[in-house]
Amino acid sequence: MPRDEGAFRFSRSAVHLKGETLAPILRLSYPVTAEKMLFAAGKVIVNSMAGAYGKLTAGALGVSNNIGGLTTNWHSGMLDGASAVISQNRGAGEYRRTRHIFYWLLAVDIAIGVIGMTAVTFTLPWLAQIFAQSKESFDQSFCNMIVSIHRWEMLGYITLGVNSAVNALMLGYGMAKRTLALNLARVFAFRIPVLWYLQSCTAMGAEAVGVTMMVSNVLTGLCSILAAFPVLRDIRREEAERTKEKEECVCS
Repeated sequence: MPRDEGAFRFSRSAVHLKGETLAPILRLSYPVTAEKMLFAAGKVIVNSMAGAYGKLTAGALGVSNNIGGLTTNWHSGMLDGASAVISQNRGAGEYRRTRHIFYWLLAVDIAIGVIGMTAVTFTLPWLAQIFAQSKESFDQSFCNMIVSIHRWEMLGYITLGVNSAVNALMLGYGMAKRTLALNLARVFAFRIPVLWYLQSCTAMGAEAVGVTMMVSNVLTGLCSILAAFPVLRDIRREEAERTKEKEECVCS
């Protein structure tokens, strides 16, 4: 409503397409967009490779991912909310608070991973039976395949929580390229090569897909821990500089 004089009115004169306005938005958004596109492409490659173990393997992997989503979707929700809160506090110069938010987020994400892994440990056969049941019959082999894949995949719940917390911290500080690198490594460095190795050099069956998921998720979490140290160091330095500036203002 262009003529509306309310607080939420739209005005063409308020729209700026200048480089200094658009460049920060594009710098932050294109790594996130590229990450989602390439991650999806990587999943397609993994599903295609999983087909080497039979027609049902890709479906079992999809079901395993859905079961894992009962836990990891909580991590994703926490990431979206926490990154915005961290960014807001960073803009206000509250660097110490951003660290505390990250530490609490890390603890909560790890707790979610532990609770999810414990719950799925006891309920996995029952969950697999739900997906293996059709109107006509119950497919026991498909059920067993889901269990054999996810009993390995669920071992990465905790490290995925760590990865989610670190991603929230880095996104809150505008480090989208670092999150892009971490999540691309998760698929193209830690998942596809590992699955290729297991297919080429071992006699493992469909559970090799689950082992691959576990390895990639655990290694991604460990890499996230390593990536978090320099970020936290920089935050501490900015926090010290901010504190020094406040002290100088008080003295003057």
